Amino acid sequence: MVPGRRRAAFPQHTPAKRRTPRSRSPALPPNPLTKALSSMFSFLHPISFTLLHHVWTLNPLEDTAAVLAAASVMGLAWRSSWAWPVSLLATVLYGCVFLKARLYGDALRHVVYVVATLYGWWAWALEARRVRQAMKTTPVTGVGARVEQGLGANAPLVESGAEASYGEAGWMRLCAPARFSWRGAMPMALVALAVGLLWAWSLQNWTNDPNPWMDGSLSAAALLAQLWTARRYRASWILWAVIDCFDAGLFVLRGLYVTAALHLAYVAMAAYGWALWHEAPRDTAP
Repeated sequence: MVPGRRRAAFPQHTPAKRRTPRSRSPALPPNPLTKALSSMFSFLHPISFTLLHHVWTLNPLEDTAAVLAAASVMGLAWRSSWAWPVSLLATVLYGCVFLKARLYGDALRHVVYVVATLYGWWAWALEARRVRQAMKTTPVTGVGARVEQGLGANAPLVESGAEASYGEAGWMRLCAPARFSWRGAMPMALVALAVGLLWAWSLQNWTNDPNPWMDGSLSAAALLAQLWTARRYRASWILWAVIDCFDAGLFVLRGLYVTAALHLAYVAMAAYGWALWHEAPRDTAP
């Protein structure tokens, strides 16, 4: 030891005190309701995140097409012929959406829908004109006059020369639901079946579509529903509801979540449209 230098003092090491383990209460069995809710939220989390991400990034073309398509369905539920030009614009925009997403089969399918929409617009415009002319010339007598003019037995009559159409505002151009006829419905079903088979065969041989026959079946059913809507058959709403359920799942697999959500909303709109057409006076003309 060097003289004059003090020895450094080192702290003495004291052993750490051991903590006595606390007594734990026995684990409770998991609550079935809590377990089910946690499973549901864990399943919905990626879907909700994707939807929020889509709304945040905004796809204006798909969003505009979805809004126009929903508006056209509501217009058809209200039996207005103005719904057809809106549906035509929505169909064209959806064709562009599918082209952008490289879904060439769906894009080409919408070309057929454009033709069917033009036919529906023409048919409903003629019917609206016929109804307006009938309302101008129908005397206020009774149920017999209503039936003779091709109107429903409960259709409201207005005096001669009035500009109202079918008891509503004339600008809406309302049309009455038609009586379902197998003579008129079966040829449309055969045409839709032929188009669906040809479409499915084309997708299977010329494209890499993973579900060509499902796409072909949905295309045929949608074309048939479009033609039945053009003929104002009330059964078209039931067919649309079934198609929209399958289409929603198909669009989820293809990443078009807004369109899938729209098709789920279409199911509720189809039920609403069927209820409105069920209460509306039916056209007795064949």
